[in-house]
Amino acid sequence: MHAAVLRYFEAVARAGSIRKAADQLNVAASAVNRQILKLEGEVGTTLFDRLPSGLRLTVAGELVRRHIGTTLYEFGRLCAELDQLRGVRSGVVRIVSLDSLFLHLLPQLIENFHRANPAVRYIVEAADPHLVATRVATGDADVGIGFDLETHGEVEFTAAIASPLCAMVAPDHPLAGRACTNFVECARHPLLFQPDTRPTRSVMDAELATAKSSSEALLVANNLGLLKHMVKAGLGVAFYTRIGFVDELRNGSVVAVPLVETRLTQIRVGLIIPRRRPPTPAAAAMIDHLTEALRALAPELRHP
Repeated sequence: MHAAVLRYFEAVARAGSIRKAADQLNVAASAVNRQILKLEGEVGTTLFDRLPSGLRLTVAGELVRRHIGTTLYEFGRLCAELDQLRGVRSGVVRIVSLDSLFLHLLPQLIENFHRANPAVRYIVEAADPHLVATRVATGDADVGIGFDLETHGEVEFTAAIASPLCAMVAPDHPLAGRACTNFVECARHPLLFQPDTRPTRSVMDAELATAKSSSEALLVANNLGLLKHMVKAGLGVAFYTRIGFVDELRNGSVVAVPLVETRLTQIRVGLIIPRRRPPTPAAAAMIDHLTEALRALAPELRHP
């Protein structure tokens, strides 16, 4: 199969649409459709179900996607290793991470890595905590940064550092002066949540149920910037680890009050890497870079 066909198929499988895939590839939709039909003709079976809402992989399509993913990955690895022989580190590093890390850790980390490796390119995606391991397991990312609350047989958790959940409040909030707090006390104030942030949200809901609290959220938003503004304005309590509020904690605009609930104080954040798929040279170097960055940040994430 021709390399263009592989890229087109992969793009359509990801986007679930010929048009969206064509936009991403910057080619005509007719060209993408022609290649998909040609591929289906060559393998002798339908690879996509054509639905009103878009395209969905058939069982055969899933098998082809798995093969194509492996093929493209190995080809990229070969190119990177050939560049390595010439003394150049190249290739694409694909990172999937908690949304909170896009505000502090990742920008500086990628900037520093790029200065040392100008030929490397990046694909960085924010994902809900419960999806980070899955994205790495399916080959959509070379490395993930996430919590250790969920496991997956195809990945391993490494470079783990303690990152307990805290109640994030403004400096003048009634809870700000407490040495620690619990969900019963927090639920007496307006609460701020991100929607469906499993598995941490499921743990929080379980703790609230145990405490027999039925507190109603003041705000549910999928944008951390908005939630941070609400916290700093003193309008509510949000539950996060310190890793998402490093800058605010350093400048004193937010106070992290430790929670006493055991399950929440044992949370760790770390790297999620494939168990059986060896990293490319660039991905291996990025994993080392991420490991160093997490270790350097570890002291700020612990309860004082």
